[in-house]
Amino acid sequence: MIIRDSNGRTCRNLAARWQSTGHSPWSLAHVILALGLAVVLALLVGAPALAATDRSTVATAPAVQVVTSPVTDHGGAVLAHVTVHTIWWGPAAAFPADEREAVTAALPALASSAYLATIDEYLRGASATVSVVASNSWTDPSTPPTTLVTADVIAEEVARYLAATGRHADPAAVYVVLTSSAVIGPSCAWHSARVLTTAATATLVPIVYLPTTTGVARCAAGAAHEGVSDTTASVLTSLAHELVETMTDPIPGATWTDAQGAEISDRCADDSTLVDLGRGQRIPVQGVWSDTAGRCTVGG
Repeated sequence: MIIRDSNGRTCRNLAARWQSTGHSPWSLAHVILALGLAVVLALLVGAPALAATDRSTVATAPAVQVVTSPVTDHGGAVLAHVTVHTIWWGPAAAFPADEREAVTAALPALASSAYLATIDEYLRGASATVSVVASNSWTDPSTPPTTLVTADVIAEEVARYLAATGRHADPAAVYVVLTSSAVIGPSCAWHSARVLTTAATATLVPIVYLPTTTGVARCAAGAAHEGVSDTTASVLTSLAHELVETMTDPIPGATWTDAQGAEISDRCADDSTLVDLGRGQRIPVQGVWSDTAGRCTVGG
């Protein structure tokens, strides 16, 4: 399916680039749904980050009730195989001292974990893989906004990273922007998707926003942790949450959600379990809802 942004520029083919692995060809209803979502996405350029296409970590919401109903595949794309890029926006001294080292260690650990395998049932026959490359990390020492950050602001930062490193936007990448600025507004973290344009192409890419949660009690990791500071534990918990939801619902609301619009980790925000990342680090990870098991799980 070809979509266009509000200026009529052609975006890359989502059906080819955002793999719906093992899925039958899109029906007319799915095409109409996807076109509608594309129009909404285009209209949301310049809209606040908490608009309909952005999903936030449910640590900021009221307690999630115990549920047993399944989540539903609405026919959108899934991302079974992704490459993670980390963008550190802010002066190094403004981040918790252990955050960068912990995130750098946590991503490969998550990539090879039973926790990641919990989303396989949602990938239409594929097995989830996450590629983490050291060179896919970049530092922008400028001061990030201290006001409510929108998805368009985060997309602009991703564009700066791509320009500075000579890279092209990759629809199979997840661009994780970690900032030294504190949480502003109701969300501890969120994921979304935005169109990045160059002179020749327009590419729809997934983005994740992880602000610093120092002193924000409602963003606390939710369980005991070892080997990392409180803030870093909180950021790692949100990172795991947003990563699996980005892979199973890259355009928020288009693929796997329940009847209330909750994604697979939103339903398990009150179900944290310690996961050993090695190197003496154990962090609380919110579970992933499993339709197969009818409960939240972290794998294993």
